[in-house]
Amino acid sequence: MTVSPGIFRQYDIRGIVGRDLTTEAARFIGRAYAAYLEKHGVSGAIAVGRDNRPSGPELRDALVAGLTECGVDVVDVGVIPTPLLYWSLHHTGVVGGIQITGSHNPPEYNGFKLSVRTASLHGEGIQELLRVGQAGTFPSGKGRVRSEEVIDRYVADIVERIGKISRPLDVVVDCGNGAGALVASKLFERLGLHSTYLFCESDGTFPNHHPDPTVPENLEDLIRVVRERRADIGVAFDGDADRIGVVDGDGRIIWGDHVLILYARDVLRRTGRGQERSGYLAAF
Repeated sequence: MTVSPGIFRQYDIRGIVGRDLTTEAARFIGRAYAAYLEKHGVSGAIAVGRDNRPSGPELRDALVAGLTECGVDVVDVGVIPTPLLYWSLHHTGVVGGIQITGSHNPPEYNGFKLSVRTASLHGEGIQELLRVGQAGTFPSGKGRVRSEEVIDRYVADIVERIGKISRPLDVVVDCGNGAGALVASKLFERLGLHSTYLFCESDGTFPNHHPDPTVPENLEDLIRVVRERRADIGVAFDGDADRIGVVDGDGRIIWGDHVLILYARDVLRRTGRGQERSGYLAAF
């Protein structure tokens, strides 16, 4: 079949549904992924998840058809945020995974984030997958499909690792109607946070604002409610909850580079490494 090479990007496969990303393309991707695994000597079941976009079910069915007709077993982990697909790579006995998601893009987009073993496929790996698929030589077989629930297990794992938050914390959470809506309240309540939720009804048409929390206009509701409640912090998720936007208690946006510095300071403090850099990090 003919598939648009332009949808095979640096970090994922992505396009507009029905135009350059079709069910035929999804089946092709499933078959190409199976051939890629065979070429690299990887065998076993594959986890498949998806975000909550309306186009997800038909793309999932076509992708799974492509995988199973090439003899690959599928563990269907259902509608989940992308980080749970990555968690599934370590906890469901699979050798790779595919998340069907349009990420932070508008609802007419969808795509595929691919992993082999526990590493993301990107760059030359995605281009190689395209070339393998275009060669047209695919494995044959009859793979099986089973479903596995992972949300509650993921929440329990995170809570066990983190424990209850040590002090009262008032948080405003904007799920943007994305897949994070399926997990946020379950997780944050068990962590002991006092949370106010915005747009945490799962709706992959994103009726309230675009699902990209790095765009300031998409944080306007979060900023307003943080200020009204005098909350400690506000957090917004994108469509598949693998990126966040953060605002402080005054409603000021904390940009991603500064969030990374906060993470780094925490890691260095807990590991005792990189003391020579502590002065630089303390400047922020």
